[in-house]
Amino acid sequence: MPEGKSLRVAALYGAELRPDYFGAYPVPFLTPWGHTLRHRLLDNGIYWIEAERCVEVLAVCYPIWDGELSEGLWEVGRKLDAEGEIGYIYFLKETACVAIWELLRLRPALLTTGLIHKAELMNAIWENQPGYALGYNAEEQAGLHDALGLLLYALGVEDRELEGSPEHMITVTQAVGTDFIGFWR
Repeated sequence: MPEGKSLRVAALYGAELRPDYFGAYPVPFLTPWGHTLRHRLLDNGIYWIEAERCVEVLAVCYPIWDGELSEGLWEVGRKLDAEGEIGYIYFLKETACVAIWELLRLRPALLTTGLIHKAELMNAIWENQPGYALGYNAEEQAGLHDALGLLLYALGVEDRELEGSPEHMITVTQAVGTDFIGFWR
């Protein structure tokens, strides 16, 4: 084990890769908006929660939020002081749309569950976080999400241009609304 790392942190990473051995990440009992009343599992360590103050939130556990969400989202999300830096991070519905969008990069299967509606999700991003949508689309057009191109460029292959894809842009779909969560329907 690397120096300075605890067994707890090792087990947290292990629970993501081997929940059959380490156990799945537990549903958070307490959120910044009170106790969890009900929840739905999106993926191991990712929950949609209704808290006792009638607030719906997305809960993402460490190490998932540390590895899959942008640092800008870390600033927007809320944590419980008692959990420290390796607990859950929570997002209200208005910012949860962006967190889910970022999680989809490595977890596209979230869309196959039928609990997340992509068109409504993109509409919610435009409605609640238009600056993020503009910035993301500009990066996509510039090819800054082209993982293969960026890797080749880092390896010194400079004769390949970075590519953006219109299919990966955040678009607006008319007449579908912004209710991207299909949990309580």
